[in-house]
Amino acid sequence: MIEHHQDEKIISGYNPQVIRRLASYAAPYKWYVVLAMVALVVATVGEVLIPVMIQRTVDHEILDYRVRITPEELSRFPNADEAVTVEEWTYIREEQLDRVARDQRATMRAEGTLDSTRYLILDRDITRANGDIAEALAPELVAETDAYTIIPSTAQDLLSADQRLTARRSSLEGVRRNAMLFLFIIFGALLGSFGQIYLTAYTGQLVMKRLRLSLFQHTIHQSLGFLGNQAVGRLVTRVTNDVETINEFFSSVLSQLARNLSLMVAVVITMFSLNARLAWIILLTMVPVVVVTEVFRRRARDAYRRVRLAVSAVNAYLSEYISGMSVVQLFVQQARSRTEFLTRGTTLLKAHLSEMHVFAVFRPIVDFMSTLSTVFVIYFGARLLDADLVSLGVLIAFTNLIRRFYMPVMNISEQFTILQSAMAGSERVFSLLDEDHRIPDTGTQPVNPDTFAGRIQFEHVSFAYKSDEPVIRDLSLDVAPGEMVAIVG
Repeated sequence: MIEHHQDEKIISGYNPQVIRRLASYAAPYKWYVVLAMVALVVATVGEVLIPVMIQRTVDHEILDYRVRITPEELSRFPNADEAVTVEEWTYIREEQLDRVARDQRATMRAEGTLDSTRYLILDRDITRANGDIAEALAPELVAETDAYTIIPSTAQDLLSADQRLTARRSSLEGVRRNAMLFLFIIFGALLGSFGQIYLTAYTGQLVMKRLRLSLFQHTIHQSLGFLGNQAVGRLVTRVTNDVETINEFFSSVLSQLARNLSLMVAVVITMFSLNARLAWIILLTMVPVVVVTEVFRRRARDAYRRVRLAVSAVNAYLSEYISGMSVVQLFVQQARSRTEFLTRGTTLLKAHLSEMHVFAVFRPIVDFMSTLSTVFVIYFGARLLDADLVSLGVLIAFTNLIRRFYMPVMNISEQFTILQSAMAGSERVFSLLDEDHRIPDTGTQPVNPDTFAGRIQFEHVSFAYKSDEPVIRDLSLDVAPGEMVAIVG
């Protein structure tokens, strides 16, 4: 039996030369790529702004507590937005204390420049418009200006539920504003994600069209000797299947990989911007994920190679035996064929199970790492919260950001097999494009059409595609005008 093997080459993964050549085919559509990158930025910013909006709503509206410092200490808090100064005190948001070391705060308390008591700043017009609220808060009043009424946070206990809602009307309005902004951000992230995926896929289709045309034009201009030595299936596979694997690279890998990487970077940056202490703790828990992902990448590559080779063997066997089924039946070899096919099918089954085993192990590990990071956030975040080193809104935001970090990790690892397939397909496509077997036109004598008489003469003509396999030997003939001659052989 003749054993057929596909001449595919499985490479290790990322190939910069292949990427550069693909980029040259995408160059005419660079503006689509630029728009896709803009959409990617919009989608990524929208993704990380969602936890930030939750943090700001909790810390700035729901738990809008203030502490007070002397105006001279305000320089320690350069980002103290909406600070309110009344007489000898400046009231800043409690979360601003997160940026000052504990020993510095202890020194400020000892010097009397920091009062860590929690205060609420209410709208004076609202509190004065309601006599019951003003009367209930009067004994607890700390300070009052033309715009604000300042009371300790514990003074809320003096008010009924309805009075609390009335007194904190400005905070509730802030929650509504943030809710509308939240919906706007979600909608923007949705549009950005759609635009990035659509534009990347659209660019990929244009590149595929150009690449297919280049392959076809290149192939039809090759010599008949080269085409005669090539299996038709090989050439068709290059123009169809291998180009399709490149299409998967654009539609599945490139768009998702760019988004996943950008989202991971954006999540880490956002964590550090919210709270550097907690971000470093969480970052340390993410280090094992890098190691696990690298081990998975190597195992997945080996498993993927075995699957591809096993699929090739099964396809080759089916192609041979189905086309030669009449011979198999003539010699009563059905049982033997079944046994041989079963052997190849079993090999393919084991290869697929090996690949599934790699993914089955990796997914739970990533889930475990994600859960472990969440546990660390809750444990250390609670301790930092108790020490006034982190706010509740930041703690909630971190739990959301962790989930947004680990989802891309899993997606990137699974996209590796598609990337490897695309790199292998690209290398085979460019390998065919690099083969040049055209017969050069070396004629230098110009031909004058007016001299044509319609007579054709061959004098001792010999021709061969291969030097040792002549097709025509010493052929001579003379065809007169109007005469019909047939050459049979």
